[in-house]
Amino acid sequence: KNCSYQIPLSKYMPDETISVIFNSVVQTCSSVMPYTPCPVANEIDQELLQSSTNPSILSSTQNQISIDVKSNKISYHRFRLKTGSSQVADLCQEPRSEAGKSFVEINLKIYRVCDG
Repeated sequence: KNCSYQIPLSKYMPDETISVIFNSVVQTCSSVMPYTPCPVANEIDQELLQSSTNPSILSSTQNQISIDVKSNKISYHRFRLKTGSSQVADLCQEPRSEAGKSFVEINLKIYRVCDG
């Protein structure tokens, strides 16, 4: 099973982070879509911009992810949750054909209107 959601954020929302809470243990996987930083909103280090990982994931626990929404105009996130009695350790390495069998994939697009 694959679920995709879009989360719009107002440019007037003062919060710099949001937390996404899942009902079970979640694994954060890399996203194939690049993130788009807000111009001027946050001076992001050039080394960070060239990183292959999404800098917007600030912290995570077993079922809660904190995401930076201050510095990104658009960010994409991919998470996988284990289903049933799956014994797979790294769900992110499983092929998409296993969706619904050993994991549920959650894709989030978080977008914010930026000034500048």
